[in-house]
Amino acid sequence: MKEEIFVCVMIAGVNNNENARIERNLNSVFTQNYTNYKAVIIDDASTDGSVEIYKKYLEFYSIDKKYYTLIANKKSVKSMANHFFGMLFHCPVNSITLTLDADDELIGRNIFQVFNEQYFTRKSGVLYSENYRYAPDTVFKKGHNSEYTKY
Repeated sequence: MKEEIFVCVMIAGVNNNENARIERNLNSVFTQNYTNYKAVIIDDASTDGSVEIYKKYLEFYSIDKKYYTLIANKKSVKSMANHFFGMLFHCPVNSITLTLDADDELIGRNIFQVFNEQYFTRKSGVLYSENYRYAPDTVFKKGHNSEYTKY
């Protein structure tokens, strides 16, 4: 792999996700096989205590503050504004910026490496990936059960 370009992961527009998969979401970011990154987590004025769950997670796992910024909005400004201000004030200009919804997760531990490699190989300005929907009780393909279904 060439040099690790800084990866800035925007987890923005978080609002009332107490029952969402917060731990899986954050685990998928903080367990990447990559060292040059930061997660910008923006809670959009949640009223359910989810920001406390984020704080407890970060403290429990002793996540180094160089790897994240946690912002708790006092007033909801919605997802697009959170992404804009998060990128503007917390992501370096020459970084790879990923967006990850608060109820989603990255599958695998080399996602940042893949994006880094594609950045150099394809000289890409925009990359995207497929996604899968979490559906633990879904039955499909002649009775096959799967926790993840292609979306």
